[in-house]
Amino acid sequence: ECVTDNINRTVAEIRVAFGLKLGGTLDGVETVLKKSPGETREFLYVPTNGIAPFTHYTAKITPKTRMIYAIVAEAFEPGAVEKLGHLRTLLENKYGDPQRPNRWIQERRSILLEKRTPLDGLRLTYLDVKLEELARIEAEEMEREKLEASIREADISGL
Repeated sequence: ECVTDNINRTVAEIRVAFGLKLGGTLDGVETVLKKSPGETREFLYVPTNGIAPFTHYTAKITPKTRMIYAIVAEAFEPGAVEKLGHLRTLLENKYGDPQRPNRWIQERRSILLEKRTPLDGLRLTYLDVKLEELARIEAEEMEREKLEASIREADISGL
């Protein structure tokens, strides 16, 4: 088996996490978290293939094109940190050795396994850095459009 086949298969594997695909589109009711600048849209969802100890799953999407740029699994309960070593081993088996501690990088995508606090909770994030940049650009465009609309309204009202 050639190295290129291994790399291509590994890159394809990272695209699907907990039943969602980075770069896919997502519609529905979302929780909108205000960020500066713009807004980040984040969906709560129930995965088709969740794993313990994770109980809370979200997908972050670009504000305009609604493309999934991050998929996050979180565990909040005390004792979840004890599973860090086991989860790290599972990720190493799937994606190879991490390039940084608890971070696997494949082209424009990365996987990060981290503690939420020293005592409890874990977070596993699948991220497409190009789409994350697109989310930032789209949020800035939306802020600019809102500002231009408010200026037009002020002009119309005679302020």
